[in-house]
Amino acid sequence: MPDQTSDWASRSAAESQRVFAGLRPLAPGYTKFVVEPVPEAYGLSWASVDQKTENGYIRVRWNQTDSGLNVRVKAPRSAVGQVAYTTSDGTRKVVDLQAKSGWQQASFS
Repeated sequence: MPDQTSDWASRSAAESQRVFAGLRPLAPGYTKFVVEPVPEAYGLSWASVDQKTENGYIRVRWNQTDSGLNVRVKAPRSAVGQVAYTTSDGTRKVVDLQAKSGWQQASFS
């Protein structure tokens, strides 16, 4: 089994922030992306990241509360994004983000 400690030690701070925030590109340049936080995996109650792309920043903020997970995303209009979350019962929920300016929110209970 690989040593996960050395794996995390080799990551840059920016890469770690993307992992903790759950931001992954689905196409080059983050023209398509998904935000899929896994708070339980890292023992976090919140995370944030600002990812620079050719067309502007993708900004992700999420926080875990007693009532659920709240995710906020702001992305360039040219980017196509989704927010996904797998609930404790194993159900995967996906919210498609709209191509618009400003913050968008997805909440999961």
